Formats: sequence, C-alpha cells, structure tokens
Amino acid sequence: MLRILIAEDEQLIRKAFCMLVDSLGDMEIVGEAENGREAVRLVRELKPDIVLMDLLMPVMDGVTATREIKASKSPAKVIALTAVASGSEIMRGLSAGMEGYLLKKASPVELKEAIAVVGGGGRYVTPEVGGFIAEAYLDKKRASRKTGLDVSAREMEVLELVCQGMRTREVSQVLNISPRTVEKHRDSLRRKFGLRTIAGVATAYLSKKR
Repeated sequence: MLRILIAEDEQLIRKAFCMLVDSLGDMEIVGEAENGREAVRLVRELKPDIVLMDLLMPVMDGVTATREIKASKSPAKVIALTAVASGSEIMRGLSAGMEGYLLKKASPVELKEAIAVVGGGGRYVTPEVGGFIAEAYLDKKRASRKTGLDVSAREMEVLELVCQGMRTREVSQVLNISPRTVEKHRDSLRRKFGLRTIAGVATAYLSKKR
C-alpha cells in the first residue's frame, strides 16, 4: 500500500484530495501539510512514498520544498499539483526533481494512474501540459539561436538565471545541479562569448535578445 502525503495550503482542497485518495484503494494518507516547509518536515518524519505537492504555497513553495526533499536523499516521489500550468513553472518543477505533473482538475482515474506510475518508479506528466513543456523547450532553442552561438539547453538555463541576478549556489538550487557543475557551465559560456566575466556574458546576451 502506497503511503501518501498531501501538501496543499487551501484546507478545502486538501481535504477533498484526502477523501479522493482514500477512495482509490491500495493507498493511504499518512499526513497533510499546509505549506512547503511543513511538507519537508513531514517527509522526514513520516517517510511517505508519494507527495502530492501544490506548487503555490506560503512559507515555502512546492518547487523549493521539492528541492529540499531531494537534497535530503529522501526516496519520496513528488507529483506536482497545479491549477494553472505554464511552461516555465513546469520546467522549474521538473528541474527540481519532481517525478509527476498533474492538474488539480484531473479525474480520479488520472490521479490513480499518476500515483501508480510514479509509485512504480516511472514519470507521469498529464497530456494537457505536454504542449507547455514543448513550448518551453522551443523558447530556449529560440533564445539560443539569437545568441548566434552553440549554446546548450542547460547553458541557456544557467544564463537566464544569471541574468536574473542569481549567484552560483542559487542557480544550483533552482536547477538541482551541483555548484561545481554551474561553474563549468559559466566557464563554457564565457569561452563561447569570448568574454572574461559572466556579467559581461549576461549583458551581451540581453542585448542580443532585444
């Protein structure tokens, strides 16, 4: 029997999901969290198999909570729950280590399928958000072409976060990669742009993007 933790800040929605999961069989609710920080704590204490994680919560959002859960080496699998999907938010969630992505309006059949797939070691992304993922990927490819350089998708992710003012450790947390790997991408970007500083790379990229 799969052990489920539900992280959702709105009580009525959280209770509705608890009742729904209870009705599906072969799974049990072991805990409820009303924010991301509480979800991280309960994962450590209750050791659930699956976390149904709302993305937008107070104190700590679902993406940040997922990064902390993964950093703790917990075997818990995380399925995102969201009311509104956007390409950038989906990519952030998947980069943080989420194994599933589900809209809150999903049917009980789809919820059961998602939990079964992820619980079995697979990944589940609802077909409704597949187009958002494809569009987010294409946006990165288009931005890469604008630079006129052979910049990889991962390097583009690093570059975009640097342009937002993030430091190496912050970038590593957002992308769920090590600071050392971030530094390697930064070095590669400096070489490809022929510039000495990453700030110069960011300035050059933003000027080309306009």
